Amino acid sequence: MLHHIIKIIRAERRANLWIWLEMLAVCGLLWFVTDYALTALRAWSRPLNYDIEHVYRLMVGTVRADSEGGQKDMSEDKGKTMMQTLDLVAAYPGVEAASIQQWGGHYSSSSSMNSLKLDTVTLSSVEIRMVSPDYFRVFRVYGADGSSPEKMAEQFSKLRMNDIQRDYYLSRNALDHVEQANGEGRESDRRYLGMSDSISYSMLYFLDDVQVEKKIRYNQTFKGVLPNQPRSEAEKSEYICLMPITEEYIGQNEHVSYSIYLRISPEADTPDFKEKFMKRMKAVTQDGTFPIMSIGAVSEDRAIVLADPIRQINNHLAIGFFLLLNIFLGIVGTFWVRTEQRRAEVGIRRVVGSTNKSVLSLMFGEGLVLMTLAFLPAAIAAWYVMFHTDLCDITVFPVGWGRLLIGLICTYLQMLLMVLLGTSIPVTRALRVPPTEAIRSE
Repeated sequence: MLHHIIKIIRAERRANLWIWLEMLAVCGLLWFVTDYALTALRAWSRPLNYDIEHVYRLMVGTVRADSEGGQKDMSEDKGKTMMQTLDLVAAYPGVEAASIQQWGGHYSSSSSMNSLKLDTVTLSSVEIRMVSPDYFRVFRVYGADGSSPEKMAEQFSKLRMNDIQRDYYLSRNALDHVEQANGEGRESDRRYLGMSDSISYSMLYFLDDVQVEKKIRYNQTFKGVLPNQPRSEAEKSEYICLMPITEEYIGQNEHVSYSIYLRISPEADTPDFKEKFMKRMKAVTQDGTFPIMSIGAVSEDRAIVLADPIRQINNHLAIGFFLLLNIFLGIVGTFWVRTEQRRAEVGIRRVVGSTNKSVLSLMFGEGLVLMTLAFLPAAIAAWYVMFHTDLCDITVFPVGWGRLLIGLICTYLQMLLMVLLGTSIPVTRALRVPPTEAIRSE
C-alpha cells in the first residue's frame, strides 16, 4: 500500500509540493512553540525541595545610624543578642520553628556568590547561605538521601564554624559536578563525605588608621548533601553551599543584616497574624533583643519575584496558542479541501470494489506520508537550532537529546492529529454519498 501511496503522491507532485512546503514550515514553527511550552511546564512542575506555606520572614534591626551619618551596631554583643531575639520569636504561640539566615534565601533578590574547592575541583559561582539548624524545619527541607527535616536539623547543629574549622553542606548538582570532573558517579558520594581542604588567605583592614594584614587559615570540611534548590520557579538550580551560622560568627561580623524565618501552625496562620505578632513583639522586646522591623509572608515575596516572569510566560503562551490555533485550522483546512476535491475519486474507488475502510486508510496514508516527508527535514532543522544556536531557553531545561526527542514526538503527534481530522471527517462524509452521485461529475 505504501508503494501505491507514493505513486499517487508522485502523480500529483505539483499540488503536493505546495502542501509539503507548507507542512515543512508548520512543523518547524510548531516544534519551537511546543519546546517553549514544555520548558515552561518543566519550570513550574519541577520540585523546589522546600515548602514556603505558613512561613514568614522577619527583618531585624541590627544597625542604626550614628551621629556622623554612618552605621553602628545596636548591640555590643551582637551574637548573643541575635540568639536571644531568635528564642523570643520561637517562643511566640503557634510558632513551630524559627531560624536565622544571612545572605539570600528563597525568593530573595540578594545572594552571596563565591568559589569553593572540593578535592581537586574548584566550583565557581556557588551561592553561600549561612543558616541556623532549624532552617530545615522551617522550610521542610529533606536530605538528598530522604532524611527528615528534623534529622537534618539535628545533624546540621553538630557542624562547626570557627576560626580553624568550617563545615558545610553542598547541593546535589554541585557534588555531581565534582564527581563528573573526576570521572566518577554517585556511588562515590561516601568518598567525599568528611573530605577537608585547607584554605588560607590574607585579609587587610584598618585599625586606628593603620593598615593591618591578617593571615587566615582554616580547614573546610564537606559534611552532607542537599537536594537541588532553585531560588524560584523561574530560575535554574545554582550550586548551593550551606554553612552554620553561630553566635560567635554573628558577633565577629559588623554591619551585617539578618533575617529570621519562622514557620507557624496552620491554625495560627490567620489573616490578622502579622498584626498580632508585631504588636506582641513590640511589647516584649527588651534591651537584650533586637527590634523586629517588619514581617511578611514568603508567599508574598514569591508573588513579587514571579510577577514579571509569569507575565512574560503568559504573553508567550498566548502568542503560541494563537499560532497553534492558526496552524491547526490551516493544516486541517488544507487537507479538508484537498479531500473534498477528490469526492469523485472516492466514489470511483467504491464502484470498483474498495471498502470504506480501505478508502479511508488510503486518504489518511497519503496525508501521513506527506507529513512525515516534511517532518524529517524539520527535525534536522530543530536539531541545529537546539544545539548550535542560542534560541532555546536553557534556564531550567538544559539542551539535550531527551529534550529534543520529547519536543519532536509531541510535534509529530500534533501534526498527526491535524492530518487525521483533515482527512477522516471529509472522507467519512464522502462515503455516505451514493457512488453514482459522487461520480456524477465524472
